[in-house]
Amino acid sequence: MGSGSTVTTATFSLYMAADYSATDFTVQARLFDWSTDGLTVADYRSGNPDDAGSLDEYTLLATKSTDPTWSTSAYTALTSESAFLTNVSKTGTTYLLINSDRHLAGNDPTGEEYMMLYYAEDATGGGGTDRDPKIYCEYTEAGATQTEAGAATATFAATATIGVNYAQTPITVWSGAADDGCRGYDLTYATARSTGAVYNAGAVAYTIGQRLLSSYYRCHEVFVQFDTSSIGADSTVTSATFSLYGQSDGTTTNEFVMEARIRDWGAALEDADWVAGANLGDYTLVAQYDTTGGWPVDTSYTDFSNVALPANIAKTGTTYIMVASDRQRTNNAPTGNEYANAYSANEAGTDRDPKIYIEYQSAAATRTEAGTGSYVFAATGAETLTKLEAGTAAAPLAAAGTIGRWSMTTDEATEITNTTATSGGLIDESGGLTVTDRGCCWNKTGLPTVADSHTHD
Repeated sequence: MGSGSTVTTATFSLYMAADYSATDFTVQARLFDWSTDGLTVADYRSGNPDDAGSLDEYTLLATKSTDPTWSTSAYTALTSESAFLTNVSKTGTTYLLINSDRHLAGNDPTGEEYMMLYYAEDATGGGGTDRDPKIYCEYTEAGATQTEAGAATATFAATATIGVNYAQTPITVWSGAADDGCRGYDLTYATARSTGAVYNAGAVAYTIGQRLLSSYYRCHEVFVQFDTSSIGADSTVTSATFSLYGQSDGTTTNEFVMEARIRDWGAALEDADWVAGANLGDYTLVAQYDTTGGWPVDTSYTDFSNVALPANIAKTGTTYIMVASDRQRTNNAPTGNEYANAYSANEAGTDRDPKIYIEYQSAAATRTEAGTGSYVFAATGAETLTKLEAGTAAAPLAAAGTIGRWSMTTDEATEITNTTATSGGLIDESGGLTVTDRGCCWNKTGLPTVADSHTHD
């Protein structure tokens, strides 16, 4: 975050594994730096206020009662105290201690009054962070600086509304219950490869690949959907990873490549959504996984290698994906078993559902310039705006993280009366960025911003 930033929001959340509370209590999160020697028995804090270093001596940051019962399928957010905002470590690590209010109050338990919580060693998502303790923070960075010859450095409000993406946002999207599979089934491979129908609808696991069993050829295709509409049309997807959780590995003959392709199959899967093997290549390949590398079963997610997934995420709607074998596409008939099973969204919970992990840059921020003269600005990924007098930068700024370079001229105010004045300006160079709003802003004291009186021109 940086020492000059200001934390505006902080929320601590935990993911419960099991609840054994016969008596309800309040979970308390306190600020406690146990980093000196790593966690040791000496870091245990007494609940007796008469003891030195007892729990009550450490700043309370967040609380949450166990009534109502916490969910075992989603995070539970603790209610933040005002002290949380000022105690997030902006240049280092924030250390917390979690305790029961009844421990501090000296209330003897009459039975079980505890819960089990997931922590960072939880292996969900193949060692991911799906259930790890987390803090969600929002913060504002330090103001930019204006430096002119012979003048002091001062904070200022930088220029116009520009189309630059700054914030990198990570999300995990789970597939929906409408997911299903199709199967081609016939004594001849040509027919099984070309003609199929919805198969085993609503099953907790899908089959991907091909089989030859009891003289019948079987070709399996899987169809999954992800609601990715929250990303927004103006955002940019920078990375995306498609993952499946293995349920069984049936391959005994040929290994194959699972190919994930974009295929819009609508609200519900129908027989007509089957894609003949000869036509699979007509659909955009976005990710793939070679089973030669093994197919982990009931242990972790398997990530597909990205081909073109970020560019094909539906930022305002649903991302539809079809998964099939490359050998079905290339017309290679199976001689035995060459398939694997993966869990579907119909399996209880979301711990093993198909998922896409996405990182994207959110929509543009707004900056407004006050004053007169011609200036050049460089907006960087750290949201720092550097202001230079026009003409001092002979070439575009090339600092790491630079997003764009542009310039504008603000006219000096003239014809000033008690109630009116004349001014204006010109955006001389947009640097290839999108200017979404233009105007002038003014006030009576200090530097004006768009929060003051302003026009939209």
